[in-house]
Amino acid sequence: MEQKTRRYPRDLLGTACIPLDSACHLDRPRFEHLIQGLTDRGLTRIYTFGTAGEGHSVGNLLFAEVVSAFAELMRAPDLSPMVGVIALSAADVAGRIRFAYGKGIRDFQISLPPWGALSDQEVVDYFHLICDQFPDCHFMHYNTGRSGRRVGVSLYRRLCEEIQNLVAVKYITSDFSEINALKKADLPLRIYFTEFGFSYASMIGFDCGFLISLAACNIVAARRWLQVSGEGDLPALQKFHSQMTEISEHFAAVTDRGRIDSAYDKLFCRFLVPDFPQSLLPPYEGQSDPERSFQQFSLYLKEKHPEWLDAAAQ
Repeated sequence: MEQKTRRYPRDLLGTACIPLDSACHLDRPRFEHLIQGLTDRGLTRIYTFGTAGEGHSVGNLLFAEVVSAFAELMRAPDLSPMVGVIALSAADVAGRIRFAYGKGIRDFQISLPPWGALSDQEVVDYFHLICDQFPDCHFMHYNTGRSGRRVGVSLYRRLCEEIQNLVAVKYITSDFSEINALKKADLPLRIYFTEFGFSYASMIGFDCGFLISLAACNIVAARRWLQVSGEGDLPALQKFHSQMTEISEHFAAVTDRGRIDSAYDKLFCRFLVPDFPQSLLPPYEGQSDPERSFQQFSLYLKEKHPEWLDAAAQ
C-alpha cells in the first residue's frame, strides 16, 4: 500500500517538565534553563503539560503562568511549542486552548475526558467540539488508558475523515499487534511512539515519530536513533531496542515504583539542570530519595552505557 502524506512532521518529540518552588509556583529560572538545555541539544518540538508535565493536576493560575513563560521561551521561528490540555470539562479544555492561542500557541495535545469512558460517537463529538473551534490549530491526541478507553484504528479512520486538523497521535504501546494494525491502516496521522514501540515500528518500516522518555538521558543520541530508524538498518535498531530494555530494567530497580509519570521524568531533567526541583503537584508523591536514584542511575549509564549519558553529566 502506498503511504499517505502525513499531516505532521516525522520528528523527535519531548516534554518540558515543570520545576516548582516551595509554594508550587513556576520556578522560572530553572524552567528557562531546562528549555535552553533541550533546544541546545537539537530538540525543537517540545510540549508541556502532558502526564509528565502534570497537566492532569495543574490549576488555571499555574497553567496560565507556565504557558505564558513557555510561549515566550519557545518564540524562536525554528521552535515548535505544543501545549497539553487535560480536563474533565470540554469547556475547560477549550478555555485553556483559547488562553494559549492568545499567547501564540497553535499546536495542542488533548486527551479524552477521564471521568467516564466515552462511546465512539461521543469521541467523535468531543473532537468536533474542541477542534472545530480552532481550525488553524494542529491537534495531537494523547491516546491514554487513563481516559477510560483507548482509540483504535477504525475510530481513528473516521476521525481523520471528519477532523482535518487532527494531525498526530501520542500512542504509548509496546504491543506489536497494535503497531502492525496502525501501519497497515496507513492513516494520514503521524503516530508517535516511545522507545520500545518506536524501535519495533522502525524495524517494520513504519515511518513514525519518536516520543522520548528514557532516551531523554541523552537527547543528542536520541536524535541519532531517529535518523538511523529511517535508514532501514535492522541490526542497529535491534541494538537500540536491547539498550533501552537494559536501561529500563535498571532504572526501575533504582526508583520507587507506582508513582505518577512526572516522578520519573523529573529525574531525567537533572541531566540538563542539576538542581531541577523534584517536587510534584499535590497530592502526588515524588521519589522518596531522588538524589540516590539519580546518582545510581547516572553511575550505571557511565559504566554500562556511556553513549546514553548526556555530555554535561560525564
